[in-house]
Amino acid sequence: MKRKVSPGVVIRFGWIAVDTVLFSLLVSAPFMLLFRMRKHSFYYIMFFSAVISFVLIIQYLSQKHHKRIKKEEEEREAGIEQILLMDDAVLKEAIGENDFFLIRKLRPDKCDVLDAIRSGAKSIGLLVKDQAFTRILSKYAPERKVIDVDMIMDCVFGRKGKENKEVKPNRILYAIRSANKYFLLGCVLLFLSFIAGYKIYFRLISALCMILAVMTGLFRNSFLWKNLRIFLDKKEYR
Repeated sequence: MKRKVSPGVVIRFGWIAVDTVLFSLLVSAPFMLLFRMRKHSFYYIMFFSAVISFVLIIQYLSQKHHKRIKKEEEEREAGIEQILLMDDAVLKEAIGENDFFLIRKLRPDKCDVLDAIRSGAKSIGLLVKDQAFTRILSKYAPERKVIDVDMIMDCVFGRKGKENKEVKPNRILYAIRSANKYFLLGCVLLFLSFIAGYKIYFRLISALCMILAVMTGLFRNSFLWKNLRIFLDKKEYR
């Protein structure tokens, strides 16, 4: 049976295509004047093709990086779930601590930490890293050994635990992905308008980029986008 494509998916990919072409046009347009390409349309077409190819490569690498981070996060969550399903005796044997107490909560509070201290266990396992909990343990039970989730995974899963360690995404790539590309381009063009010719031309494109930054910022809102997809899609596509 042939699966139907939902209108939301069509609009999403259509928006990505329009967004890619529009951004590439805005990037290449200033160079048309700076390098006087308007008299040589062939060179401008070649330059625009190079720009759009570069934008597509950046988008591909960004999506690939995002998927890898998401996969690692899912693997780590699966590892934590397996630990929660294990018996205390199995965990004690894997960790090598006979007097071990695991706080079996992904979002523990102060009472859970104090209850673990009250149990009298010599080592306490935490599934979440929180400096507030570490301070409580150092204050009321400085002699107790704290075993975090990464150490537990290393002991239980071995090499698999190391692969499931907390994901630390590249800060530069995260900043680029989080920032609005139209806003960044608008700032760059505004700066160039002070040092290059065609000030009005550069500032007009910069203003257009700022407007697009506000408009695209609405579509980056996952809540609004989800409601839009539900509105567009039929019930059987959801």
